[in-house]
Amino acid sequence: NILKHAGKKNQHYAAVAKSEALPGHSHTINQRITVVPGRVFIHPIPQFIDNIAYLIVSCPPREAVGKLPVLGVLVDCGEDAIVQAHLEGIYKKYYACFYKRNKEIKGIELHAILCTHRHHDHTAGVGNLVKELTTKRTGESGAKKPILVSAGRSRGDGQPKLYEENSGNIIVVGGAVEQVPHCNLYVKNGCFIPLPCLSLSDGDKTLENDLNATISIEVIGVPSHTRGSVVFALRSRPAPDIATLPVP
Repeated sequence: NILKHAGKKNQHYAAVAKSEALPGHSHTINQRITVVPGRVFIHPIPQFIDNIAYLIVSCPPREAVGKLPVLGVLVDCGEDAIVQAHLEGIYKKYYACFYKRNKEIKGIELHAILCTHRHHDHTAGVGNLVKELTTKRTGESGAKKPILVSAGRSRGDGQPKLYEENSGNIIVVGGAVEQVPHCNLYVKNGCFIPLPCLSLSDGDKTLENDLNATISIEVIGVPSHTRGSVVFALRSRPAPDIATLPVP
């Protein structure tokens, strides 16, 4: 009986492993880094032979769980097909359970792509990813509840409507020094990224999933690997008001 039970258990684990099989050089689906407990997490995504992209996700606050989507920010995208496969796999494994009663929400809403430098293994998939997400959102716009995308509390007076005015409500961020391909927002050392915010009217109140309320991402110039390379320093606290405006 013990052997029979162990055999069934092994079959179960094999089935789970098969269902979680995703493309890429590493089995990263089981890796999740907590930044803000219950709210913000980082998921690594394999790219090419030995590269890694990073998906930062923001879960909605308690009052908005199941009503607002999980929000995503991606750092680098060399292979868009692999990124999209992992977006789906990560959602199914970690977050779909919160949306069983809301069939309108089907995955992680990616609204920002941050590029560390211009090399193809970090940017080659950006254009296709933006195009596919934009096409998908355009087709679904009439069927969904009016969830608004903005820069949330990081949006200062006079600052452009970064998310509202870009294709698919997506900003692509890169260093201004080397004009990273596909970018619609260039930044330099010392800038803080205006992060996305999802909002929804719910009766007499407005629900928000605002990344700016829980974390900040500062741009740090590191001219080494390329002359315009930057790193993105993520901190579990909001950005100071004085540094939220991007480079024009």
